[in-house]
Amino acid sequence: METKNIDLTGFQNKDFDFGKNTNKINIREVFGDNSRNYIHELHLFAAHFNSIPNLISEIKINCTKANLWFVENYKTEIKDVHFIKRYFNGSKQSIYDDIFYILYEDLLVDFDNDNSIVRFLFRQTAISKVEDIIKTIKKFKERKEKHKPEINLLVHSKIGFSSQALPITKPKLNIEDNYNDDFKTVHQTIFSRLSKNNNKGLVLLHGKPGTGKTSYIRYLIASLKKEVFFLPPNMAKCITDSSLISILIDNPNSIFVIEDAENIIVD
Repeated sequence: METKNIDLTGFQNKDFDFGKNTNKINIREVFGDNSRNYIHELHLFAAHFNSIPNLISEIKINCTKANLWFVENYKTEIKDVHFIKRYFNGSKQSIYDDIFYILYEDLLVDFDNDNSIVRFLFRQTAISKVEDIIKTIKKFKERKEKHKPEINLLVHSKIGFSSQALPITKPKLNIEDNYNDDFKTVHQTIFSRLSKNNNKGLVLLHGKPGTGKTSYIRYLIASLKKEVFFLPPNMAKCITDSSLISILIDNPNSIFVIEDAENIIVD
């Protein structure tokens, strides 16, 4: 069903004096606790404008190509820039990770190269100006590459959750030889369900230690052509964290794996 776009910016209170109602962010709060999260885009916006922004994210963008186009076409509008360069996965030279541009009344554009996301944060800038940029940014969507087995490990810092992609090797596992005779049918049901696009549901694997649950999960992850996010057991209590929910919202049609989930489902 086609949905009609609604411009919510018309409801915003243009006369609201944010400075009289809150304390301006401390400049030290802009920084993360490690090099991977050197600057947080929401904190940076608050430091510049002392306001709560609207946020639009475009995912799976080739940020390198999109950034070149953006600089060429908006160089006269750019008022300030912050950036992070670092080495990726053993690369011989540092490359841009995050680039934060400030333009127009209060538009912050974040090119997040590591996660292939472009974020638009704004409050007073007309949404039509933002949508003009987004219209072309969408043309830089990354093409689907040949599936490479990997898992996105969720990591937590004082500024929230982020993910780190780790390659995995598909185990040499024969379902018929390593599990009970009736598990082959169960496996086919699980695999079929998880392979469907935008399918929702819960798969619970239970059994005594050493019965092959972890090996089977690795086998599934390497076989399925979907993004998989892994929440370590020590982070189970953070399952309702807003930054974790944001990651899952930004990655629809993905699989969320929780190991040793007793503390979550026991009730």
